Amino acid sequence: PVALKVLDYNKGPGKDEGFRKRFLVEAELTAKLKHPNTVVVFDYGCTSDDLYFLAMEYLEGETLAERLRSYGALPWRRTLAIGQQIARSLLEAHNLGVVHRDLKPQNVVLLDTADGTDQVKVLDFGLVKSFIKGQELEGRAVTQQGMLMGSPPYIAPEQGEHNVADPRSDIYSLGVVLFECLSGKPPFSGNNPMEVILQHVNKAVPELESPPQLELLPPPVKALVLKCLAKSPMDRF
Repeated sequence: PVALKVLDYNKGPGKDEGFRKRFLVEAELTAKLKHPNTVVVFDYGCTSDDLYFLAMEYLEGETLAERLRSYGALPWRRTLAIGQQIARSLLEAHNLGVVHRDLKPQNVVLLDTADGTDQVKVLDFGLVKSFIKGQELEGRAVTQQGMLMGSPPYIAPEQGEHNVADPRSDIYSLGVVLFECLSGKPPFSGNNPMEVILQHVNKAVPELESPPQLELLPPPVKALVLKCLAKSPMDRF
């Protein structure tokens, strides 16, 4: 069994030839990712009747978003174990010149395991963008279409302000995910997407505290998350 992602070419962006071409470019990049903490892409292409598809590993488990809805927040040791595995997935992608650009709890799957430990799979590199010199065309095309790549609650300041991203933008998004795992909610929220984006750009990160029922957060854990959430990419890992 596999999971299939299919581009609807009858409506929306799928009608645009440039977008369809970008779909295949992104599929090719995603298929290079082989890390155990990344969803495996088995095949991709275009059928004879013009159907663009991506066939990937079928995962049994629940998303981190679903887990947080059930538990509210997670203990800090468990959060770090999950965060470590996400970081390993991102490291391989970044070494290959790929930025995820849309890391969020919905794109992290916790697999069902016999011993109950958290085995992570990062998925939906469908908003990837190469940052290797000479391969910037996809990014410019997206900017010209006026599409903001990313999800406002998890978006890095430079993505929200200038619609640009590099590996440090994924580090920021990872920081937001860790913040939400530890506290039960992301650092910024609002009535509309633009309000949330502006908070990422301008507002100081609120105090990070665990819920009363969980163990207090050690200062090094707080410092780790705050460094990920630095406004300037140069101040992050």
